[in-house]
Amino acid sequence: MKTFVLTMYKQIKYSLIAILMKRLIIIIFCTCLLNTINAQDYIKFPQSAAIWNVIGDNDFSLEKYRIRIGLSGDTVIGSNTYAKVYWLYDSTLIHPNSEYFGALREDSNKHVFIKIKGQQEVLLYDFSVNIGDTIWYTLGACLGSDTIGFDAGPHNHYKVVLGIDSVMIYNNTFRKRISLLSSNFNTDKWIEGIGSIFWAGLLNPLISNYILNGDGYNFVCFKQDEEVLYLNNPYCNYCFCQLVSDIQNIENQVLDVSCYPNPLNENSVICFSNNYCEIFNLKIYTSVGTLIKEIASITNNKVPLNCEDFPQGIYIFELTGSKGVVKSGKFVVH
Repeated sequence: MKTFVLTMYKQIKYSLIAILMKRLIIIIFCTCLLNTINAQDYIKFPQSAAIWNVIGDNDFSLEKYRIRIGLSGDTVIGSNTYAKVYWLYDSTLIHPNSEYFGALREDSNKHVFIKIKGQQEVLLYDFSVNIGDTIWYTLGACLGSDTIGFDAGPHNHYKVVLGIDSVMIYNNTFRKRISLLSSNFNTDKWIEGIGSIFWAGLLNPLISNYILNGDGYNFVCFKQDEEVLYLNNPYCNYCFCQLVSDIQNIENQVLDVSCYPNPLNENSVICFSNNYCEIFNLKIYTSVGTLIKEIASITNNKVPLNCEDFPQGIYIFELTGSKGVVKSGKFVVH
């Protein structure tokens, strides 16, 4: 009996030791992992030659949206030097139609600030955070169609840091990754030197309102100095499925325009090729030349038409771009 009890004691003792050793190994491993993450050299936020690409669509209209943001050049505001931020016209940083809309800088504390035209400078990212920290925002934004609108508020939205780890990016190097939960219960993830990889990309931390109209967005790519560092494009294996680097090609493109069904019904559309997201205007005339309808600032590739909006007759339409009339046609309403 004594021998049996002693044997059981030893078995329990060794089992407990094994369990404690496993837990100790796990603790050591997690500590080493955390130290490795913290010991990585900090990757500063880009200040030039960077592009963020966002692709969106609408579940109901099937419209496609493209939001391209780039950093090019610098400017001095007050005593600080900023990188210039542009809405990009195409997939390059050189197109003259790209629109300057803000300025971005990073301080020595790993804080990234943005100053939108007409707004005060606000915090965009804080890469010095720890788990449990809260980041507050005083500028709000709303994403709809292919536009991000900004609202000075007052706003009081925030993000809470849920976790910090590291992730391998497209060039097979590791970078710090921060997981967050927003005050509107949406999750977000930031990668050091890139920013948010969710929804609206670079400007996603400022999004405070969501339009429930079927719009959805994917941050698909980040590139710096022509090197792709993040890629998650559901449509192709490239940062941009259609590259545009020759401005002359945009100016000389020939559009393929069609109207169908024709004669018109309730669901007719005028469709045309718009691979480079140009801005077009559509004018519709009666057969005697009277202008009866005009639609401006078309950035997608189709315009819906309803036969109930027109009396019976023959109509002429003109599609115009930056170079004037690029295509015309006709449709019939019975």
